[in-house]
Amino acid sequence: MRAPINQRTAKSRFAAILAIFAAVSLTTTGVGIATSYSAAYERSRNTLIADVQHYAEIAGSVAHVVSRDSVQFKQRSVDAFSRMVHAWSRDDRFGEGSTFAIARRDGNNISFILGEHRAHGQYDGQTTGLPWSNVHAPMRKALLGESGTMITHDCNNEETLAAFAPAKSIDAGIVGLVTLAEIRAPYVRAAVIALSVGFVLMLVGSTLCIRLQVPVLRSFQESEERLRAIVNSTIDAIITIDAKGITRSFNPAAEKLFGYSADDIIGQNINCIVPEPDRSRHDSYLKNKLDAGRGRIVGLEREVVAERRDGTQFPVDLSVSEVVLDSERLYVGILRDITERKTAMANLTEAKAQADAANKAKSSFLANMSHEIRTPLNAILGFAETLIDSSTTANDKHSATGAIKKSSSRLMRIVNDVLDISAMEAGKLEVNIAACTPARILSAVETDVSPHAKLKGLYLEIEQSSELPEVVLSDEQRLRQIITYLAENAIKFTDRGGVRIALGFEPEVHEHGSPQQPATLTFDVIDTGMGIAAEMVERIFEPLTQTDESTTRRFGGTGLGLAISRHLAAMLGGELILSSTTPSAGSHFKVRIPVGTAPSKAKPKTPGKTAQPEPDPEPLRAGTVLIVEDEEMNQRLFAMILRKAGANVTIAENGKLGVEHALRALENGKPYDAILMDLQMPVMGGIDATIAIRKQGYAAPIMALTADNQAETKKKCLSSGFDGFATKPISQAKLISLINQYTAEPVST
Repeated sequence: MRAPINQRTAKSRFAAILAIFAAVSLTTTGVGIATSYSAAYERSRNTLIADVQHYAEIAGSVAHVVSRDSVQFKQRSVDAFSRMVHAWSRDDRFGEGSTFAIARRDGNNISFILGEHRAHGQYDGQTTGLPWSNVHAPMRKALLGESGTMITHDCNNEETLAAFAPAKSIDAGIVGLVTLAEIRAPYVRAAVIALSVGFVLMLVGSTLCIRLQVPVLRSFQESEERLRAIVNSTIDAIITIDAKGITRSFNPAAEKLFGYSADDIIGQNINCIVPEPDRSRHDSYLKNKLDAGRGRIVGLEREVVAERRDGTQFPVDLSVSEVVLDSERLYVGILRDITERKTAMANLTEAKAQADAANKAKSSFLANMSHEIRTPLNAILGFAETLIDSSTTANDKHSATGAIKKSSSRLMRIVNDVLDISAMEAGKLEVNIAACTPARILSAVETDVSPHAKLKGLYLEIEQSSELPEVVLSDEQRLRQIITYLAENAIKFTDRGGVRIALGFEPEVHEHGSPQQPATLTFDVIDTGMGIAAEMVERIFEPLTQTDESTTRRFGGTGLGLAISRHLAAMLGGELILSSTTPSAGSHFKVRIPVGTAPSKAKPKTPGKTAQPEPDPEPLRAGTVLIVEDEEMNQRLFAMILRKAGANVTIAENGKLGVEHALRALENGKPYDAILMDLQMPVMGGIDATIAIRKQGYAAPIMALTADNQAETKKKCLSSGFDGFATKPISQAKLISLINQYTAEPVST
């Protein structure tokens, strides 16, 4: 910052005082004494009121510098200001009897928060028991918003000149006191000496005057150095300009913020930190605003754009305060970079928009899922009612049975999709790498989707590379799931033409004896359907996403298939991409899965052309079966299937009863040939029941039959004593096959 204006003003005052001393020493005794005292009094009064008002104005600027926090604003402003006031109180300008005080209104009382007096030590902020009552009168005027001077008495009951002014920005009053005896003493002595020794005393008086002024100059410098230290240590940029826009001060925070040094910018127009087009009209704008509308810029905080030395622009909060020093109007601007705050607000807005979009997608998905679930469920319930209606013909009953089975399969597919996406998001979706036959996968996909293509009158072309090995290492179930999803999607969104599924193989590539590219299975699914709009290409693999609501209403579906398929492809080490798409001309999806090759004597099956009916159940080997199941409908279903197959069935409603039945049969020497055990049951679960049965030496097969298809659940069951594991729902044929798998020889009933 530049050398302060106050120091130059003080020097001018000192020179004037010196000249007055010389003139007074040469006047007559009477005129000299009267003039000296009158001048001394007026000077002290003017200086005192000027200092009090000056410090009140500085308090306003310091209040902006220290903090804008509404809770701590006033207290932190006073703390910072107190250091300057203590410096004032330590100088010798007004003698040993000078006093300076700051107070706030406390109800009907005055609470002094700052004051110091040499004769009585530092004031400790209490309101009782101290000789400060004579300060109350001027302080009350200051707290009422008045400023001026008055004659009162100090704490020593000496006649005192008091100056008072309000410090509204910190809601306080400021009072300065100087004893009249201190004002009179030097000038009376100087007048007496002048009468006694004439010109010699004039020299002595001049010397005394100079000695009096040197400490005052030093005090001014110390006070301003403290103020400068406060301004220079703040984190906000503080810039002072005059009414013409010329920079008068530029603190270190401003240097750091704008990239200019104080030497570069002090004395220059402040418009260098204002970007175009405002820079060109800044001076006229400043003049118009200051002359015609100061209230619109002074005392207000607003957001503006500033420019650094390197030309980069950034947003700042700007507040401007007005200060008048020696009749010169100055403007103090405090600037704070709000780039991070603006970025945070933008990020918050974007996050809110994303959350709103996610909520909308979730609501749309739930509505669509409700439709997808209720549609097959309605068919199941409706056709089930026709089966129990005695007036339904045999043909209608047969048709209703087929519809129930078809709708149940559709409902099961929806449930599996939801379970897969849930497992995927929880990181629990698993793959099982084993030897598998690519040709059989392709045949199964064709069997699954060809009826849908025929129903819509579409062709379904199946191509298979001649280089395709008989056996590869991958997850056959997951590969089939991926390709089935893609094929069903292609058929769903195609009204004319058809769908082509091509299975290819890329052998392992070696370079310099090292494998550079693993063997890769490729699946291409190409359709002649409606294609995908350009704006949806990036979103089609997101969960819960379909092209638009009209598509959902027209074609149905959960919107989960592509998301699950891409995730499964990634878990298998490969990728699923949209190779190309053209609106109204179709889409091409491509799957690439790295595989290992393994020798196998099994020959690939030839892809079938039509779906084969499920084979009839094989004969049941178990003569006695214990069903441990808490759900009544499952009890009745499994019992009906097994009794129809010739088994003697016992039912236990929970694990505890299951243990009792199994051990009772073991004690009687007639253990059950097979036990079907549910896992989640009241009283005792299936795993605990199986462990309890095995501890008693029960060796007959126990099979878990549960709705939980998680791999860790199966692993836990097999390690707890179960022989087999199957998931619900289960068909009649698969249920009998499961029991026969663990029953070695037919058992007579």
